[in-house]
This record gives sequence, structure tokens and C-alpha cells, in this order.
Amino acid sequence: MISAKAGRLRTHLEKCSQSQLQNNFPKDGLPEILVPFNSSDTTIPPEKRVCHKIIRPKLNDFTIKTSSHQKEILDNQIARLFYACNLPFNLAENDVFKKTISMLRPGYTPPTRKILAGGLLDKTFNEVTTMTASDLEGKDVTLVEDGWSDIHKSPVIAHCVHSGQRSYFLNSVDTGSNKKTATYCTSLAIEASKETTDKFVCKVVAVVTDNEQKNAVNALKVEIG
Repeated sequence: MISAKAGRLRTHLEKCSQSQLQNNFPKDGLPEILVPFNSSDTTIPPEKRVCHKIIRPKLNDFTIKTSSHQKEILDNQIARLFYACNLPFNLAENDVFKKTISMLRPGYTPPTRKILAGGLLDKTFNEVTTMTASDLEGKDVTLVEDGWSDIHKSPVIAHCVHSGQRSYFLNSVDTGSNKKTATYCTSLAIEASKETTDKFVCKVVAVVTDNEQKNAVNALKVEIG
């Protein structure tokens, strides 16, 4: 009985090509389970002696590795997203945010609220400051001053520097109990001009402001020459 079954199996294998055997299994990365036979059997023609092996997928085929260098790059980019879009840091603790990041990069853990508000914030600030200094060094620039109220209705005066191609945020001042008079705004503009010159090694050649009082204009002319 055993020899008869072996004979039928040999006949079947002789009729089936290798491609026919492989087509019986889905190409989904799972191990191929093939019928073994003695390929050294001299009764089988050489062209029919096909050796099959089980292909086992590696664990790495199902995982995404994130190196320490890649994590640093991803952390920095996520931090810049928070800062550029003025997103609240507690969003980093939100389950939906965490799930979104996990779907985009399985195995990667994004920075926490504390990290975003700490080391990453300092690092990003220093990088942006260095980039701004490199862009503005030796150039003639325009200082722009404007005021508004924040969400708490507190008066704020901000200064930007324009190179002719791009604008760079310089600072914002909470005026507190100070009234936004021409004299006060002029003093802030003069301080901002000095900060621009010292910090970015450039020259302020013009000031844009909505302050039209003559004494303010004259004071600014003296400051910028």
C-alpha cells in the first residue's frame, strides 16, 4: 500500500511544473508549504527534479525601525509644527494625536508636552535665531512696528525686520499700564533698532510705523541716521 501511494505521488509530481505548485499558494509573505520529495531519486528525469524550500518571512518585514537619529529629526519637525501653528502643547497628550502618529509611523513615540515646552523649544529658538542672523548679516533692513491687543485685551507692540525678501519676527512687548503714545512707541522702536543691529549685524535704514507725530519721526531719524 505504501509503495503504491509513493508511486502515485511521484507521477503527480512529474506532471506538475514548479510554477503550478507555486501558484497554489498566495503571495502574501506567508511561508510556502510545499510537498517534499526525494530529488535524488534516479527514476525521475533530471529536468523534473525540482528542489523546493520553505520561505519564512523575517520579523523585520513586519516592523518599522526608528533609529535615534530618525527620532531626533521627527521630534524636531513635530515641534516646529506646534510652534509654527501656535498649537497648544497639551495636544501632544491627546489620544487621537497619538494614534495618528502611530498610524503614520508605527513604533515611534512623539515628544511629550513637557519636552515640547522645554528642550525642543530652546533648541528650535536657537536654530531659528542662527538662521535669521545668517540671512540678515551685512544687509540693509527695514524695521516694522505695529500694535494690537491679545486675547486678554492686553495691549501689545511687536517688531519685525524685513530684508526685502522675507520678514523676521524680532520681539513683542506687553505694554502693561503704559499708554501707546508717540513717545513710548518711539522709544520701543529705537530699542528694537539697536537690538536688530547688535543681534543680527545688519543696518536699519528705515522704520515703518503708524506713528505720524513729528517729534517721533525726528527721533527715529536721529537713531537710524
